[in-house]
Amino acid sequence: MVVKSNKSLLGDDWFKNFCAFRIHPKVFLDKRKLTRDAFCLDVLKDLYLDHVEVQYKIHLLLLLQEHSTLLITDFNLLEQVIGSLMNLCNILGTKSDKRLLKNQALVTIVTILLSQNNLDTSKMIMKVKVLLLEIIYNNSEDSTVLSTACKCLEELEEFFPGSLESEMTNISTACEREMSPAFQSYVLLLSVCLKHFTGKLHSRRSSLENEGEISNKKNVASVSPFAALLFELLPYMTHAATYRVLRDLIHVVRHTPELSPTFQSFKLYLQNLMLSSDVSLFHLAFDLLDAFHSDLFSSQDEKFLYKQLIKLSTHPCLTSSHRLLFLDWLKCCIMNSKSDYFSSLSHYPDLKILLPSPFDGPLTQEKKSYVLTLCIPFNTKENLAADFLNETVSGLIKCSLLSGGTKAAPSLFRILFVYFSSHNSELMHNSMYRLLSGIMKTSPHLMSYALSFLQSVKSECQESKFHERILGHLVEHILSIPMKQFCNNLQCYLAVLENASQECASISRPRAVLKLLQKLLNNSELNLRNAWSVGNDMLSVCRSFMKHHDIQIFYYDLAEVLCLVAQNIDDVDVKDRAKIYYSMLTSLSSIKIQAIFQLHSSEKDATSALNSFVTGSDARQSVSSIQKLPQPILQLVRCEQSNEIFNEDNMSVSAFPDVLKTYKDYLQNHEPVVKLPFILKHVDTVEEAFEDLYGIVITTQSSPPTREIPVIELPVLKKGAVSGNKETVVSLSVVPVEPCPLTLHFEAEFTCKNGCSYTCDLQSADLKFDDLFMPLPIPGSFQTSASSYRSKLFDALWEYFKQQMNSSEKNQDYCQSSFCLNIDKENFPIVIEQKWKCFVVSKTTDPAYNIAMYLPPKYHLLLKISIVNDKVFAYIIVDKCAMLPWVTLCLQKMQ
Repeated sequence: MVVKSNKSLLGDDWFKNFCAFRIHPKVFLDKRKLTRDAFCLDVLKDLYLDHVEVQYKIHLLLLLQEHSTLLITDFNLLEQVIGSLMNLCNILGTKSDKRLLKNQALVTIVTILLSQNNLDTSKMIMKVKVLLLEIIYNNSEDSTVLSTACKCLEELEEFFPGSLESEMTNISTACEREMSPAFQSYVLLLSVCLKHFTGKLHSRRSSLENEGEISNKKNVASVSPFAALLFELLPYMTHAATYRVLRDLIHVVRHTPELSPTFQSFKLYLQNLMLSSDVSLFHLAFDLLDAFHSDLFSSQDEKFLYKQLIKLSTHPCLTSSHRLLFLDWLKCCIMNSKSDYFSSLSHYPDLKILLPSPFDGPLTQEKKSYVLTLCIPFNTKENLAADFLNETVSGLIKCSLLSGGTKAAPSLFRILFVYFSSHNSELMHNSMYRLLSGIMKTSPHLMSYALSFLQSVKSECQESKFHERILGHLVEHILSIPMKQFCNNLQCYLAVLENASQECASISRPRAVLKLLQKLLNNSELNLRNAWSVGNDMLSVCRSFMKHHDIQIFYYDLAEVLCLVAQNIDDVDVKDRAKIYYSMLTSLSSIKIQAIFQLHSSEKDATSALNSFVTGSDARQSVSSIQKLPQPILQLVRCEQSNEIFNEDNMSVSAFPDVLKTYKDYLQNHEPVVKLPFILKHVDTVEEAFEDLYGIVITTQSSPPTREIPVIELPVLKKGAVSGNKETVVSLSVVPVEPCPLTLHFEAEFTCKNGCSYTCDLQSADLKFDDLFMPLPIPGSFQTSASSYRSKLFDALWEYFKQQMNSSEKNQDYCQSSFCLNIDKENFPIVIEQKWKCFVVSKTTDPAYNIAMYLPPKYHLLLKISIVNDKVFAYIIVDKCAMLPWVTLCLQKMQ
């Protein structure tokens, strides 16, 4: 596509087109019929236009930057793009009003080069590095451009460590000379270069251990001036820059032991770091502690650092997120630190401020309580530990007991679990028993959290019988409450009964529970709003009894409950499930029922257990996810399409009054569908597991897009088993939105005889322009005289199209052309009869042919083909100008 010199690539509404490209780049290019190379060249041309705004140029650079791997795949194009952008930077010069465009151009250049993994960019990177160094050494450049150039060089140094080693002295000189805020960018660039340089010296020292003291002194002499400069400039930098530079300096000093006097430089900043409330700077203090230990920190310094951490975790001026982060750090320090501050228990007096307050949120109270739990000494008296538990969780309990307290409930039960697992004492368990039983009886809305807590206790603390005590007490409580109270919190109590039913009969009380359910189901005033959910909860209780207990003890009670559920619960799914359970109860033994319901943690579920019981096989198959095959198993092969050929009829053309109007009215409700027959079969070589396929579903996507293409469904396909010597033929229905060639992409999903499901991509199919040709559609009333009707319609359409082209208000969609076919005049009739017989509407003995094609969704191609001066000429009229190039290509291929 060629863009006019006075018009930009994305047009006047450039931002809308910019967004469209970012969403679907390939669709954008296909719609405009642009190749990737042409798009890049048009972008470069627009960058040099003077009449377009700067923001438009910046967004063009963003497109190149974000989609460089998609747009630039050729080395010549890459060289052209980088060269053009570098030239643009030189043309922009040092003008401050061009700084935004120049900044983006530099970032785009470096991004494109670093994103090219398949092309050799080493020479271009050297040229770009020279350009960037010239910019940072130039005093007349704008400070923002200098910062951007430094950032770009920093990225190059990170990708290619040591590439700027020879420029470190010049960079430090430019840094000292720079008086604008851009000096921080120089410092950051220098720190990265110094870090890589030190790493290189360290690896060299490791490989040459006997190099001697002279070499070490040279290394120190080469590193020391740069480190000293970085320390000198630290007080003038922002927090973010200070963090990065100090982090690099820690790396430098750790890998250069000869710089031990530099510890004193760190000492100068240590106090400021420990007093800082900035997260990154405060964390640097811990980085220094981890790196240098007692070489830098005294015992008092270390104690002061941990005290500051405790204070910051409750600092009122910090955000809640920061306080939670500091509490996490404190928890890690208590659990992992070997400091005397924690091991000597001297930190206890400082923990008073961690007691939860009424103003703390649930997460803050949880983390504070967690830290305090870790701090309770193991030799603490049991009653003191229980009182401490009540004190720390009292705020969470009050929040949880409120009607909307489910936000605080997870934190409460997590803390209770931490206390339970940390302090295995009878007094602590009794205190927690009273607390939990009270919560679960008075606040049923917290039942799900409490049951989850009990499940965790059961799985993690297997020796404890704590969960049995709680569940047994709750079952007794449920059996003793009035029916109205039971119905008000029905689902909560059913969840407790289901969990309890997994325990022994003395705890779960099967017969009493089933009697309660019978009483509930026989209650005439029972009005269930959510019958499906409540019914399934009741059946889950029954299922658990059948799975974990001997059903002979409560056989009749259970059967009565299942019958009442099937009769009184108004939900089809619940009724069916109850009937299945009742059939199992009355037909199978207790052992077989438990075998069916037995669940395993790995791959066996109820379905596989039932399958093995029915088939008598011990082999159970797991239900796996659909697997993606790297190679296609099936293929779709185009087969010949039989087009409808109309016989000649003798009806007079005068019998079709207003043929054009009738035709247009008919097209209003006519939806053309291109039917494409394919042969579906296996590829030549497939594994034995894929020879028999079941439940085949083939989905189709088109490029350019069409209307949604219906899926192809086939129940079974067996390799080599062709019924009646007929191949499996499937039909694809395509409704194009534009008359142009299409590419169809297929994906097949199927199941093999081993029960596993797979999906794979099939080979794409290309639809040529002439595959879209259809005969002119005929209204139903004229089907018996289709040939005469088409002849009259052809003449009417030809005249109408010519009128539209010649009218005072020209319609740009209508156009005409002519083409000389590469066909001998002797073979001309044979070729037409072979290729386009179904589209011929009339012919003469000259010979001359009138041919009409209908192209979905609503366009026409009309041809008058005859012999002129011993050459075969085609006169063409179309009602969509964009079709002409495809028509020309189609006629060129005719022989």
